[in-house]
Amino acid sequence: MMVFLVKMFFHVLNRSFWGVLLCFCLPCVSGLSAEELQVEITSLKAAGDQGPGFTLMNAVETQVSFRNDLDPRKGAANRVLFNGSGVAVGDWDNDGLPDLFFCGIDSSNHLYRNLGQWKFEKVSIPPSLQNPGAPSRGAVFADLNGDGYLDLLVSTVGMGVRSFFNQGGLEFEDATQKAGTGSEFGATSMALADVDGNGTLDLYVANYRSNDIRDQARVPVRRVRGRLMPSEELTDRVFIHEGQIHEYGESDILYLNNGPGKMTPVDWTSGAFRENGQALKAAPKDWGLSAMFRDLNGDGHVDLYVCNDYWTPDRIWINDGQGSFDALSGEALNITSLSSMGVDGADVNRDGDVDLFVVDMLSRDPVLRKRQQPAESMVGGIPSLNGPRLQLPYNTLFTGNGKGAFTETSHFAGLEASDWSWCPIFMDADLDGIDDVLISAGYPHDMQDSDTLRLIQSRQHSWDRYSTDAARQKAFTDEMMQHIELYPGLEMPVVAYRGKGNGTFEEVTHLWGTGKKGIHQGFAVGDLDGDGDWDLVLNCLNGSARLFRNDASKDRVAIRLKGTPSNTQAIGSKMVLNDGKSNSATRSIVSGGRYLSGGDTEQVFAMLSSKEASTLTIVWPDGTSSFLEGIKRNHRYTVHQPEASDKWSDLVDIPTDQAALIPLFRDASSQLSHISRSAFSDDFAKQPLLPYALSHHGPGVICMDVNGDKITDILIGGEKGQHPTLHIGKGDVEFETKELDFRLINDSSGMLGMPVPGNRMHLFLAQTGYETIRQPALMELNLKGQHRSLFSTALTGVGPMVAGPLNGQGGLTVFMGGTYISRHYPLTHPSQLVHQDETGWRLDSVHEDLLRSIQRSRGAVWSDLNGDGFAELIITTEWGLVRVLQNTRGKLEDRTHAWGLGSYTGLWGGVVSGDMDGNGFPDLIVGNWGRNSDWQATGKSPLNMYHGDILKTGVREIIETEYHQQKLISPKRHLSELGAQLPFLFKLAGNNARYSSSTVRELFAHYWDSLTALRASTLDTCLFLNSGNGAFQQVLLPDEVQWAPVFGLQVGDFNGDGIEDVVLGQNQSHVREGMPPQNQGRVMILIGKGDGQFNVLDEAESGVKVHGNARALAVADFNQDGRLDFVVTQNEGATKLYLNQSDSKQGVRVRLNHTRVNRHGTGSQLRLVDYDDSMGPLREVQAGNGWYSQNSPVTVLHGKNKVRALWVKWPGGKVNTYPLKGDQSEIEAVY
Repeated sequence: MMVFLVKMFFHVLNRSFWGVLLCFCLPCVSGLSAEELQVEITSLKAAGDQGPGFTLMNAVETQVSFRNDLDPRKGAANRVLFNGSGVAVGDWDNDGLPDLFFCGIDSSNHLYRNLGQWKFEKVSIPPSLQNPGAPSRGAVFADLNGDGYLDLLVSTVGMGVRSFFNQGGLEFEDATQKAGTGSEFGATSMALADVDGNGTLDLYVANYRSNDIRDQARVPVRRVRGRLMPSEELTDRVFIHEGQIHEYGESDILYLNNGPGKMTPVDWTSGAFRENGQALKAAPKDWGLSAMFRDLNGDGHVDLYVCNDYWTPDRIWINDGQGSFDALSGEALNITSLSSMGVDGADVNRDGDVDLFVVDMLSRDPVLRKRQQPAESMVGGIPSLNGPRLQLPYNTLFTGNGKGAFTETSHFAGLEASDWSWCPIFMDADLDGIDDVLISAGYPHDMQDSDTLRLIQSRQHSWDRYSTDAARQKAFTDEMMQHIELYPGLEMPVVAYRGKGNGTFEEVTHLWGTGKKGIHQGFAVGDLDGDGDWDLVLNCLNGSARLFRNDASKDRVAIRLKGTPSNTQAIGSKMVLNDGKSNSATRSIVSGGRYLSGGDTEQVFAMLSSKEASTLTIVWPDGTSSFLEGIKRNHRYTVHQPEASDKWSDLVDIPTDQAALIPLFRDASSQLSHISRSAFSDDFAKQPLLPYALSHHGPGVICMDVNGDKITDILIGGEKGQHPTLHIGKGDVEFETKELDFRLINDSSGMLGMPVPGNRMHLFLAQTGYETIRQPALMELNLKGQHRSLFSTALTGVGPMVAGPLNGQGGLTVFMGGTYISRHYPLTHPSQLVHQDETGWRLDSVHEDLLRSIQRSRGAVWSDLNGDGFAELIITTEWGLVRVLQNTRGKLEDRTHAWGLGSYTGLWGGVVSGDMDGNGFPDLIVGNWGRNSDWQATGKSPLNMYHGDILKTGVREIIETEYHQQKLISPKRHLSELGAQLPFLFKLAGNNARYSSSTVRELFAHYWDSLTALRASTLDTCLFLNSGNGAFQQVLLPDEVQWAPVFGLQVGDFNGDGIEDVVLGQNQSHVREGMPPQNQGRVMILIGKGDGQFNVLDEAESGVKVHGNARALAVADFNQDGRLDFVVTQNEGATKLYLNQSDSKQGVRVRLNHTRVNRHGTGSQLRLVDYDDSMGPLREVQAGNGWYSQNSPVTVLHGKNKVRALWVKWPGGKVNTYPLKGDQSEIEAVY
């Protein structure tokens, strides 16, 4: 062994600097004291060349003979035993090799010493460790008493945690009574960390139950005032909800280590745990399965995530730095898994922030998934029981923002399903510098199998015939055994997903050699063969233990930390390895935290750099940090924590007047005080197979000066039964609210404010025609409160509404897109063009056939794509294309394919145009469904949907589909769901097994001619860059944009840098039962780079915090300060107004004065001209765009440099240049 004393810079790190540390390696700071750091460096055993992947080692060769068998009768009598047992990996004898400890749920525990070269020997252990007196569940090696030797903690069914102190690496002493960890609870997983900062390891124990009341033949109940209640002796154990008995779990225990290894339990109601700032009134009684300590918000303190089974909610506790915890708000994380089994953390998307992954029970196989009864919370919707979050039956990936808030992105990542899972572990298995994840999975039987459940239900009978409780219980258990054997087996592989580095994963289970099936439950990792990568250790129920050798062959480095005497493994430390380029990897040292298991604390990093340029930054548990340069590839480093001597504040002069980050926008919504409240409309009762609600798409919004005082006003639509509201600007961002004298009979949709002859302004408001059918959809209103319907027979359902100069000069033409017909989705009302002239309005008759060919319109905009002075009409469609109707001097022609958009079918929504690359041609930004749902689509595997009035009832059936086997298209929804509307399927399929493997064509062969297929090849919200030569190039917007459906969106230069930016709004929470709500989005600001790429601002940078169902979005300079502000509506939420407070130079406010029938110059194109004659990005004046929105016609332009003129191309193609003098901040350009 080579031992080096390495010179390094050591300092105490103020915890608030941690967020910076993750992104930048610590520099050599002048004035810091230099101290010697003890680092032991040894070369690693040479790795093989088989990888990447794993090899299952032969148990005969390793001599690990442990089996974890369970007597079937014991399992039938107590189902909690089926949850299995775990494994601990750690070097208990300090010989440098990780050893193994296996728990037996119905057998003796085994300890194996690692002899090297994949040889192990069984070690004699004391009787109380071999058989603690109760089934053993979980195990963790940890130095509880700080003597430098790993002690052993064993959780049991009914005796709490048994503590065994290591006697110098020679034997273990039962120290349970001395440590104080015993209890009567059914303990499961354990996690250790220093939560209170005293330097010792504290212990959190997740408790489940020792038995399940459902395994009792009879549960005594009583009636109190006619209400069914549990018997008095069971009041604290069960409750009755909707006639069903539900059982509470047991309270978890947090033990504080008072040293050395003497543990004191914390009172849940003492104030150590708080919700909404208040101490808990009672200890939560949860079904605890796993718990893990991690720093979730980057403040340097370990926080706690607890996975709970059944209906009990996951608990996320944020450490206040003093050892007390506050519950994370439901706003910071709003969805969790329903049956949360295990959790792990990593920087999945490589942004420097901790992401969390929680596993559940959703099958990877769509065929098997449809055979299984969907899991659901039996007490859902009761916050006092379920907590503040929605619980859904799939894996959840929480992408962190570094400040304690998370977005659920499992479907985007491709990690939503991994079968009946237990323990996820992130690791760089293939040593490519990107974290992968492996998941233990399997269960003795598929207890969700629908056909078996139905069979068992048919066999239910009374238990009153037994004369004694003992006889009844014996018979009950006998029958339970018989029923369990009816279920299919559910052995599963160790599921492996390879990380791609962009927050997404691909399954590689069989490719990496972990495909052999079993009941893999307890799962831990460690470098068992000394080659510097993590090998796998699994405890398998009803099978032999499994050891997998990691065959990765790439360069690596292994890091082991040695902490202070009270925390010898440096639990809670963080490490960042930087390769000298732009690549960095982060690791955290955890103890326990795995499902029933705990792994070795040595960490592994891939070495990507060809030179020894890598640096290692360590932040120790006490907040001090160390910095190590010249990390050698294929070596093991053992780094000892030095004693802290200086404080950061003693060494570095920290400015006390450092300005806080000023966000780009400030919230001024209180000036509007507007809330959208939807009238109740059960869309799914009207059309039961509808995928999402159609009555929650508004309200729309208009921003413009409607009363001629040159102050921007705001008109907001409404839902059925509401009045539209006009907010009249009074200057200084104050508004007078006026409710228009018109009650909506349908939800409002598109809206337009348009000048009409006589220097007047009229407002046009469309309605969807969805709730109340066959009624006029278009209303014309004036400021006197007068209104009238237009084209009552021709327009009975309108969605988007946009106006543009079809003929160049002259009046405007309004496109009115037909919206969905009630009970007939996806059929739509016809779309129309309406022309404005001096005498009024007239329907277009020239383009009827063209418009009839465009179905399911969702958004629209007029934009002059080729710069000829005649605006094209762009229409987005759902289950269709982004259609380009090219304008040739007033004649529209469908040129979608010619513009290169013919292959992009999607669920397109709102659309805006903007010059995102500065080439002087409008690009298109189009909202889509996103990729964070169970709807997925690619060009090769499009999303398919069929529809038709199959039963001739006047209601269209929707058949959502998915792929299985050899890309066969089968129904996505379960037989119980689809069969409820199409009963012939029950007879045709017979059972769930046959239905699950049937194709759509097989099931609907008799009705095939009545079905119509729709397809979507992409669900990404996209930018289509306009090259200027008549073709578009697709550019995907950043990942965050793809996490939810996009509705409203607008373009503007919000930071004043002369480059166009984007603001967009997301979310669709009104979806069918069984579909994940699409509510993981927000209103976000995308700062343009000038080349079609963007930086997404986080909420702290943007100042925008809107998490509801964002809809219409419009921009205007409300306070006339030369900066663009915006307003966004929310369906069933408050309308939000945000004022731009950028520190950029004031822009140029541009007002146009065109002809009397197009006074605002709608359709004009604007650019600023710099003194070097370069031109800024092109901006168009439009009447309607985005989603049911209209921007102010007075816009704001910014130049990159000093500007000298305004360039205007008017409708029809005429170009004028208007000089700007000095710092002129406003101009009116007259035609």
